[in-house]
Amino acid sequence: MSDFFVCSKSTKKYISGNNFHLVESPPNSNILKEAKTFSRVIAIGGGAVIDTAKILSKEPIICYPTTASGSSDTSHAVYWDGHNKKNFQSFLPKRVILSSEFVKDLPKHLVLETKCDLIAHCLDVLWSKDKTKESQRFANEGLNIINEDSSNYGLIKAGRLGGKAIEITATTILHALSYPLTGVYNISHGLALSFLIPRISSLMNTGIPKIKYTQSLGNIDWDLVVSKASEYPKFFNTNQTIDKKTIISSLS
Repeated sequence: MSDFFVCSKSTKKYISGNNFHLVESPPNSNILKEAKTFSRVIAIGGGAVIDTAKILSKEPIICYPTTASGSSDTSHAVYWDGHNKKNFQSFLPKRVILSSEFVKDLPKHLVLETKCDLIAHCLDVLWSKDKTKESQRFANEGLNIINEDSSNYGLIKAGRLGGKAIEITATTILHALSYPLTGVYNISHGLALSFLIPRISSLMNTGIPKIKYTQSLGNIDWDLVVSKASEYPKFFNTNQTIDKKTIISSLS
């Protein structure tokens, strides 16, 4: 039985033959029609690629992560059902291989956005009521790498630690707020988090890595975003309670 590959436009060049699925956007509910169809699935790419591979595969995948999404170290995949983010229960990948070849030419905007995803994973875990000593350790180690190693390869290693952290302790307010920005306004996950991180961190009295965060997302109805975010239980699962009006004011 031959390997079945899942890739992005930028990683397709590493695959020969026609036995592959090309991912051009995060998976939506249509992917469920092919759920658990393939065996021996290999993913080369970022979070959307690895999530797609997990959904398509009957068994644990092999993956070559190219971003800090952390999907290489979680047992679920994310897909979109209209405006709503959904989880698909899968398996932890059976092998995760880091290759400097696959990450040497990542676009700068992608590096920044996935770095923000990693930071948000770690902060959400550290703010969670459900954090454990182990998830807290993974989150802190991931943030430490961000502060010490700016290489793309270091970023992916940090992303794996963020993935291990959220495998134990689910994300909280940052990710809940990011979902309507992506689902309603079609703002990429990383860009949404880049805007949210400094503002919510300030409310949580938490320091953050010194990177260039997004200053504006354009015309956003923050009342709508916060209202939809609060439909996710994780929105309220932080160790500090922040009322909705204060959050809306900080984001507006």
